Amino acid sequence: MNRYCRIVAAALFLLPLWAAAQVRPAAGGRADQTTKVINDCEKRTNSFKRKVRLKSRGDAPNLQRDADNLEEAMNKVGDSWNKDHDLQKTRAFVTAAIASSQTLNRFMVSYRGDPGLSNDWAAVRTELNALARQFGLPAIRW
Repeated sequence: MNRYCRIVAAALFLLPLWAAAQVRPAAGGRADQTTKVINDCEKRTNSFKRKVRLKSRGDAPNLQRDADNLEEAMNKVGDSWNKDHDLQKTRAFVTAAIASSQTLNRFMVSYRGDPGLSNDWAAVRTELNALARQFGLPAIRW
């Protein structure tokens, strides 16, 4: 009986520690900061997509598709975050957006069509790295 009481006491002691370690939605200032980072990244990505549509003609047929894919991935990040502010759920969408950006980056590294578009892409990459940091992901290896 004494052994049983010790096990129950240990469980009651560890339960609050275990509960605190569970993934929870972001609260307060962290949620506001995360929302800002997501919004900034979405705006930059949307702007880049519009510029790609205006500037790239037939010289980069996959560029528009890849920019569309990244913009759609960022929309999913925003939708997931706005739904319930859950870092863990949204992190999966952030990871998908980063994966999508890698394809685009491979093209943009060698793109010589428009220096302004290359500068816009550099700004998108900066925003994506801020997004990765916000969700506890490693820095993106460009």
